[in-house]
Amino acid sequence: ITDKKNEKPYFSDKRYKAHKIEKSNFHEIKETKSDKKIAFIDGGNAELLKTAIFSLQLVRVYATVYQNNKRIDSKREEFFVLTTTINENQKIKYKSTIFNNDLINDQLTFDLYDKTLQEGGHKVNISKIGEAARRFAELKLTEKIIDELNNAIIIRDGSLQSSVTHENKYFESLYKKALEKNTIIAGLCKTTTLITEKGNSLTYTLTKLAPERTWYYHPVVDIEHPDHQAELFFTKLHKNSNHTFRFEFYKKQKPDINELLSLLAKNSKDPIFFGYP
Repeated sequence: ITDKKNEKPYFSDKRYKAHKIEKSNFHEIKETKSDKKIAFIDGGNAELLKTAIFSLQLVRVYATVYQNNKRIDSKREEFFVLTTTINENQKIKYKSTIFNNDLINDQLTFDLYDKTLQEGGHKVNISKIGEAARRFAELKLTEKIIDELNNAIIIRDGSLQSSVTHENKYFESLYKKALEKNTIIAGLCKTTTLITEKGNSLTYTLTKLAPERTWYYHPVVDIEHPDHQAELFFTKLHKNSNHTFRFEFYKKQKPDINELLSLLAKNSKDPIFFGYP
């Protein structure tokens, strides 16, 4: 990067109002004492059988809970998703039936050319439906553990943007419960494709401008998109880390951002991957 002046993050959607990149937007993460519980949510899916007309997948989602940087609890949920083609009102669709689970009770139906799952104008790969079910299960597990935590922080692996058909209703249900129980909902992304208006990597641009310590960067952008109800940050969680991560939280909540990131920084000291909680 030869020219770092007058840079702004690039967003093609007009509902994202980017702020100019300024050194003054870097803030030090100051260590604080807090005994709040912090939980992490992640998941995976594996396809067991597939043909052109059905896909059987195993989905597993997991939550681990820390307090004072010690693991105090964990939960695992797993289930099977069978997706088949059906003819509904003279239109072929994908329909998923979910077995052996207490998280998702819906029968998920997707259009064969669903734009949120489509690639290159072709019909949706049937395997994508299992991935969608895993995303929904992560959100339902997050909602499920809120009652047990109360006044805590939950970090999901990924952003808070609803990008798949049906996903928005899971986010809305989660946010409602989080506000009732005073529990912060946040997301951390290991990677991001965001760039600047000059075509540079946004994370690399920020890393080159950043101070040699732990920090968070804000403001980045004002988000007015109904499917992305988040406040966006970037952060470096360990002084010896070479990684800058995208971080966001539900924007209707007003957490102490330094306390939140200080807790994450304390959980990011494993030398296998400095700076990653």
